Amino acid sequence: MVNALDGIYRPLCDEKSIELVIDNQLPQETVLFTDQVRLNQILFNLVSNAIKFTHKGEVKVSFLLSHQRSEETAELHIQVEDTGIGIRSNQLEQIFDPFVQSESI
Repeated sequence: MVNALDGIYRPLCDEKSIELVIDNQLPQETVLFTDQVRLNQILFNLVSNAIKFTHKGEVKVSFLLSHQRSEETAELHIQVEDTGIGIRSNQLEQIFDPFVQSESI
């Protein structure tokens, strides 16, 4: 997943002269039990939007495991940050509405 993200999005960032930073803190032997299609869809949408609305600076994607109850199971935390235009605080309620973009509000 991390390698695919790098392979797909680094060239796009290079074209825009922005930096793609991938902070992968997952141990090499990590095995994820998840809906891979949905996880990829969500992650790729977030990164695509971050790149789309970032015109200078960087897009950073971080991966971290959080062991809540035992060493055998953990939660996967993924964070996408960028230096793009952002969103106004009065528009935060609408970010999960379907088919809405910040420019149209």
